[in-house]
Amino acid sequence: MRIPSSVLRRSVLLAAAAVVAAAAPRVCLAQPTENGSRQITDVFVGRGTVGPYVLSWRGVEVNSETVTRGAVSLSRNVDYTLNAATGVLTFTSALRTREIARVDYLIRPGPANPNPYAGKLPVDFRLVGGANANLNLDAAYYAPSSGPVALGTAAASGPAPGTLLFSLSGAGRVGSNSVVGARMMLPGRGGNLLEGSALRLDDTVQSRLGKVTAGYTRAGSGFLGPADSGFAAGVEQIEAGATLNPIGGVAAAASFVQVHDGAPGQRATTTTLAQKLSGRLGAVTRFVATRSHVVAGPDAGEAVGRTTDRLQVDQPIGDRTRATAVFERTRTEAGGDHAEVQNTSVTLSARPAGSVDVSAAFRNEITSAGPRDIASANLGAALTDSLRLTAGLTERHGRGGALHSRGAELSYSGPRGLTLTGGLDLSSDSGATGWASRLSASARPLAALELDGSVVVREAQSAAGTPADAPDTYDMRMSVALARERLKLTGAVARNPEEKGVVTRVQRSRVGMQSRWGAASLAGSVGTDEDYLASITSTVLDFTLGYRFGAGTMLTTGFRDSLVHSQTLTGTRTYTVRLTHQVSTLFDLSLGGSVTDSLASDPAAASEYTADAKLGIRF
Repeated sequence: MRIPSSVLRRSVLLAAAAVVAAAAPRVCLAQPTENGSRQITDVFVGRGTVGPYVLSWRGVEVNSETVTRGAVSLSRNVDYTLNAATGVLTFTSALRTREIARVDYLIRPGPANPNPYAGKLPVDFRLVGGANANLNLDAAYYAPSSGPVALGTAAASGPAPGTLLFSLSGAGRVGSNSVVGARMMLPGRGGNLLEGSALRLDDTVQSRLGKVTAGYTRAGSGFLGPADSGFAAGVEQIEAGATLNPIGGVAAAASFVQVHDGAPGQRATTTTLAQKLSGRLGAVTRFVATRSHVVAGPDAGEAVGRTTDRLQVDQPIGDRTRATAVFERTRTEAGGDHAEVQNTSVTLSARPAGSVDVSAAFRNEITSAGPRDIASANLGAALTDSLRLTAGLTERHGRGGALHSRGAELSYSGPRGLTLTGGLDLSSDSGATGWASRLSASARPLAALELDGSVVVREAQSAAGTPADAPDTYDMRMSVALARERLKLTGAVARNPEEKGVVTRVQRSRVGMQSRWGAASLAGSVGTDEDYLASITSTVLDFTLGYRFGAGTMLTTGFRDSLVHSQTLTGTRTYTVRLTHQVSTLFDLSLGGSVTDSLASDPAAASEYTADAKLGIRF
């Protein structure tokens, strides 16, 4: 069907005008009222959907809005719904393309805040519509994320600020079983059409045997579309796939995908061929078998090939037990060399009673470092409503030796936030053994007071049978909130603290406070780490003072003193100041700087000065 050029030109101009209007602020009127509130008017241009349409403000006064659609006044919760907290408006029936809706509502400064609009504001025009074919012209204005963006910096992902894109998309039915689709995205700012545009073609053929798909995607190196558009700048992709309907309970599928990244300095091709079989064996046994072959490498270099075969079988055993077996093998080839990794595992999980969980697993690994076997078992049981027991064991055997570990833990939950946990861990690695007894407690005896602490007592023995060094860990923490939580004090002490299984041999203490009184905020902390083996003490003092001038201006000052005491005294002392001002609902201006003095023994050490100015734009 031929579209007259005059119709196409008018549609493009209407789309551009509507997008520019949608990208501009939607607040048409802001007037004060007698009770201190402000009346806001927003105008929306329909885009063929019920919503959501986002108001210029969130936290609006409940039931203060008046909504008109054209010249017709709408009824609340009948013709539309409005979430006053988020400022999201949804119509019962779609607001037609180019149809105008007006919303008048009240806000009170303080509870209400500007609703930064982020993402795309679409406008759609259907050029051709029918039972077997359609053609749409879409226009969208894309803005960066809603947070302030410093000038001169690029967004981590998504289009450049202020990107206007036109999209021409359509689909048509060829015969009774085939549907062909196409989509083309064009830049609204002009320029090189081939480099700035993107194209996708796809075809789907459905029959009684299954489904076959094919597609082609290409985007120029200068394409500025968002990450969710389905296109990536400089990337060309060819894909094909087929899925067979289940025959005898077994389904089969295969796919081919080739991706070429043509970005300068990154020219590379990745080809993936995958197959899958899944279905049932008998009444309850399920299996999934997959194979994938991936070849990837630069256009002017050597490629790497990786083939992975995987088989998983799930078998229920009665009503409370399930068994899972997995076999996986990966072969990697590069430069005439190859490496192979093979994993085989069997897992049993059961719930013999409503409050008891049991699981056991065995895993065999074959790698270039040799074979390794890992066996584990775990038990969890709720003895009472407040008492729970967990236990587990792990056995690992390989070329590097054997590891045996055992563990058990009992936890109790009581009144006033009281929690008690005690546990015992035993381990043996290549003849060396270790024991760790753990006890931890936490409680809230008062609404404003929280206490918690833990003790870990360790013993170790070398493979020769002599005692090994294993430091014990003690730590205690406290926090108290005062003056209706305007002031919070925290404190902590620890000896040989443990983080992620690593024990640090220091004596640690921390004291901190946070406070907020009206427009002023104050925070500070001081901490000391004493390495008692090396006779080194580190002290860090932090202090921050902030004051808010009105709703949009904040002044923050800070001081940090970091000292290291050993045979000599070294450290740094830093002073910072920053002023942030909200120029408007769209712009933030931030000015800041710092001075750092070195406390090294060298008297010639110079101070370091920094200064910066940032302009943030809210979209």
